[in-house]
Amino acid sequence: MSNSNFNANFEYAFESRRLISPFRFGATKLNNTELSNIESFFLREVGKKDIAESPFFPGRSPISKQNFKNELLEGKLSEAAYQLMSYCKYQLNFLQNYALNDFSPIGVNAVISELEADVIYSKITAAIRKNFQAVKIKFMPSNYRAVIDVIDALGTPLLSKMAIRLDSNSSFQPDEVIDISMRLQEYPIEFWEDPVPFTDHYNYQYMTKESPFPIALDEHIKSIKQALELLHTKCCHIAVIKPAQMRDLPLLEKSLLQSPELKNKIVLSSLFEGVFGSHFLQKFAGKLKLQAFPHGLNTLSYFEEDLHLNSVLLRPISIPQKSIASIENLKWLPI
Repeated sequence: MSNSNFNANFEYAFESRRLISPFRFGATKLNNTELSNIESFFLREVGKKDIAESPFFPGRSPISKQNFKNELLEGKLSEAAYQLMSYCKYQLNFLQNYALNDFSPIGVNAVISELEADVIYSKITAAIRKNFQAVKIKFMPSNYRAVIDVIDALGTPLLSKMAIRLDSNSSFQPDEVIDISMRLQEYPIEFWEDPVPFTDHYNYQYMTKESPFPIALDEHIKSIKQALELLHTKCCHIAVIKPAQMRDLPLLEKSLLQSPELKNKIVLSSLFEGVFGSHFLQKFAGKLKLQAFPHGLNTLSYFEEDLHLNSVLLRPISIPQKSIASIENLKWLPI
């Protein structure tokens, strides 16, 4: 597929940012020894201030950086590369047509992936002080009792200040999920994300029917179309959408326009975008009024360094203090 649709006054660059904190993403634990950085592709129109970003995340990005770079140099794009370019062009068009009065306030959640109860408790109370609207606790069968103990210890007064969501990276069985859910049903659990492996629709249809609180899908969703189908077939109450992986945002916009109730079933999630990708996702969520749930857009806190954006990101997101370069110092190449 030719890249002629993108070669009019566009230029691109690549940059990487170092991670400072471990993070469990499905079966992968990220840190400075296992994965030292996240690389991103940047696109801009010559003479315009807006910049689009798409990260390359191992196991989730439809194309690797090296393959994408080779295709750009050869001038012939595969379907995956074309979709990446289309996603970045969509960002630029969105930002160029964005108006401040389009924005509606959105929430952001914190993430905790610790094992010990006292550390989990400490980080939840710290997130409350920082005014996060929700906290996602990532846990496994080995430490689920510690999570229950922490939720018990927090009690109603603290839980009334922040929503709790659970994420077990598909590590439980359906009956275990129902048992634990019943144990926690007195608490305001926002939802449980990816509780069991997605072997077939029945597992999740069973849980959405039996669980006392909502079930969400994330890892098992590969496209916007699939997310909408899983919601329609009642395999989940909530779909967690990673735009940098799924990319077909025009379809999401169209679906939200046709079925406004979907706004109460969508959570956006970062694929470790830096400041430019986070900047776009916040504005996108705000314009579409996706206000039912806080969004998973706080992965900037896992970076040691990043490019700095001369714009204020939504609090409590904070930009890493160490700047690796100004955007103009990147090696920009014409398409």
